[in-house]
Amino acid sequence: MQVTGISNGTLRVISGIVIAILCILSSLTNEMVQLTLLATILLLCAYEVIGFYPPEQKLLGLGAAMMTTGGGIIGYLVNGEILLWITIVCCLYLVADLVRKLPLQAKPINTMLQTFIYPGLCLGLIAKFLSIGNFSVPILLFYFIMIWSSDVGAYYVGRRFGKRKLAKKVSPNKSVEGFFGGGLACLITASIWYLIFQDKNLIFYLLLGITTWIFCSMGDLVQSKIKRLSKIKDSSNLIPGHGGFFDRFDGFIFAAPFFILAYSILC
Repeated sequence: MQVTGISNGTLRVISGIVIAILCILSSLTNEMVQLTLLATILLLCAYEVIGFYPPEQKLLGLGAAMMTTGGGIIGYLVNGEILLWITIVCCLYLVADLVRKLPLQAKPINTMLQTFIYPGLCLGLIAKFLSIGNFSVPILLFYFIMIWSSDVGAYYVGRRFGKRKLAKKVSPNKSVEGFFGGGLACLITASIWYLIFQDKNLIFYLLLGITTWIFCSMGDLVQSKIKRLSKIKDSSNLIPGHGGFFDRFDGFIFAAPFFILAYSILC
């Protein structure tokens, strides 16, 4: 989406600020508002996965959208740790699959199954986590800030120092230097958060930050591979300068089950 007279970079900054404000305000309010935010992200991602299929396969795209929505509902409604572990194992498989040679195109059934898990189940699980948790600090806000720290650190360090490609065939613009820049940003931000709240020890927040950084970065790559197989650049053009909601929240969604597991273990 392009607005006349405004550069793409400016649009990116403006839309990023607007989304950040909405996420921050939602994180600081009650559970219902937070769940509404996550449900909105889920439905918008479901709409966007339709575009992962060519025009002649729109029925398959609608099926993928239904799978995405169904995954979110199941992730939220189904109790038990087993679902969390199933989602984590599936997500780890998607990470391991990054090193496999890219096929000529995506298999429709594979895309459906992937969108059921990611973004579907992942979003449902973070919604469930928020609904059953009893947090002394706004944990959703901490999670958002870790995601943003990783993204910003990776972007600026990668632009300034990036030389070695992290995953050239999947996402040519990602660098090893940027990857570690995101990690450093997460550690610094987690330390600042600890100094402000001090409800847990420093190691607790640092480990949550490291978990978020690693799997946020992996989620970005997994989503890039899904798009590359589907031969699209962005999941949609709903967010000026950013692409789609799946593009903007890819790391947030993918890292969710790992963040939940880490939080549960550390507590």
